[in-house]
Amino acid sequence: MTPSVLGTMIPPRFIDAVLTETGHHSVRRRPLLAWLVVYCLLALALYAQASDGEMLRDLLEGGR
Repeated sequence: MTPSVLGTMIPPRFIDAVLTETGHHSVRRRPLLAWLVVYCLLALALYAQASDGEMLRDLLEGGR
């Protein structure tokens, strides 16, 4: 399993709902959107053996 699989295991609309419910949903465009930060944190926790660059690249290649 790779970090990009997180998007299929945890649907983006679920992340959006949690961010909205907790009042942390992005209101404006930012370099790192709130949903991407959540996936990055999950991937960092689950894939500690991978470098940050590898993890971020895999997440971005998997995309939404």
